[in-house]
Amino acid sequence: MSQLVAKAKGWTIETYREVIDNAGVGLFQTRLDGTYVFANDTLARMLGYLDADALFRDNPKVGDRFYANRTQRDEFQALMAQDGHVRDYLIQCRKIDGTGFWVSETSNAMHDVHGTLIGYVGALIDVTARVQAEDSFAQLFDNMTEGVCRTTPDGRLVRANPALVRLMGFETERALIESISDLGQQVYVDPSRRQTLVQLMTARGEVAGFESEVHRVGTGETIWISETLRVLRDEHGVIRYYEGTVRDITEQRASYEQLRIAKEAAENGHRSKARFLANISHELRTPLNSIIGFSEVMRTELFGALGSEKYRGYIEDMHNSASMLLRLIDDILEIAKQEAGQTALSPESIELPDALDRAIRVLRPRAEARGVILGYMAPPPAVTFNADPNRLNQILVNLAGNAIKFNQPGGHVRFAGHVHDDRLEIKVIDDGPGIDPRDVERLFQPFERSRDAQARAVEGTGLGLPLARDLARLHGGDVLLTGELGKGTTATVILPLPKRTL
Repeated sequence: MSQLVAKAKGWTIETYREVIDNAGVGLFQTRLDGTYVFANDTLARMLGYLDADALFRDNPKVGDRFYANRTQRDEFQALMAQDGHVRDYLIQCRKIDGTGFWVSETSNAMHDVHGTLIGYVGALIDVTARVQAEDSFAQLFDNMTEGVCRTTPDGRLVRANPALVRLMGFETERALIESISDLGQQVYVDPSRRQTLVQLMTARGEVAGFESEVHRVGTGETIWISETLRVLRDEHGVIRYYEGTVRDITEQRASYEQLRIAKEAAENGHRSKARFLANISHELRTPLNSIIGFSEVMRTELFGALGSEKYRGYIEDMHNSASMLLRLIDDILEIAKQEAGQTALSPESIELPDALDRAIRVLRPRAEARGVILGYMAPPPAVTFNADPNRLNQILVNLAGNAIKFNQPGGHVRFAGHVHDDRLEIKVIDDGPGIDPRDVERLFQPFERSRDAQARAVEGTGLGLPLARDLARLHGGDVLLTGELGKGTTATVILPLPKRTL
């Protein structure tokens, strides 16, 4: 330190002047009337001059030339007379060309040997950028469409932007702040919500989307708000404020409530429909099973010949019609159970060849009666996967059954299996009349049927495809349908495979 002082003592006046002129702050001394006694080059350039010499040639008075607001000069002098100094005093100034800027002034009063005030000495720092930034923030604060607040942990409101003032039913920020001394008791419908908020802020330092019902204090209404806040701490880490945004979500909550009520009503409707269908299906199954059973006895002539050959055709029609009605009842009941979320799966470990063999055994009599050749495109891969065996069989029988029903005698329906990294694809491929690609999504709607089926009056309910897709999706998979008119159809069942372990 002593070496530095020794060096400083060796400085020339020119050296001192150079250091002073190039200081990062404007240094000055003025008389009481505002004329300059001393100014460095930094201050001169700040005021729009080339250097201090140019400033003194002009010999301006501070109050007349550089204060944008003359009353602020009067206020400055009053403070100096009262306190003898100012610290970080913000002044709006103007350069000699009229350009505005802002300075922060730190000054001391100067007195003569008799204690009489004779002038001021101090320093100016250009803070235009800071003030403009603060002004931009103030504009943002004032013009935000969401409410912005600052509150204390003990429940006092410190700041509120115009949007929040309006939200709470007031006209001015001051009126709002003066009306609320305890946010928890005066604003929150359930005061414990404020306590919960304080606990979360203390533990996490921030919250997002904290929803509460509150009083709109200025009008007496109740509304719902969503708060997103963060903690502001002092230099010792003590929580001083909570700061953030407040959004009115009353309409959004009302919409959610309406959706909830509608969803609940729909679910109740599905459950009621499922119960009704379960009851009615029970009532229908009993006579239908009797019809099917008795017609089977008569078809086989278990107790003797029927007599006239015409009876045989009638009984065959009666048996087929009753069987079709029973299948229709089963499909409708299954669709209703799925809509009501009542379909349960009992997954097991399944070998693909076993699953396909089971489906072929069920379908072979139907294929032979139709004159359709049923089999494989290639031997299926020996892959193991998890599925409900009965539901999987229902999917395959529905898809392949459709392919058989719409095919011509001599046509083919073949199964194929393909394994990918994370899924199994089971394809049902036919060379029947095909489908119009524009009809694909429509055919997955209940009771919809293809144009070909309608034109040829092929029997069916239009439930097989949607039922197969719903069951596949319950397994975490899907059913896809592709085809082209005159070129056959491919139905693909996609099922997830178990994750491989290393």
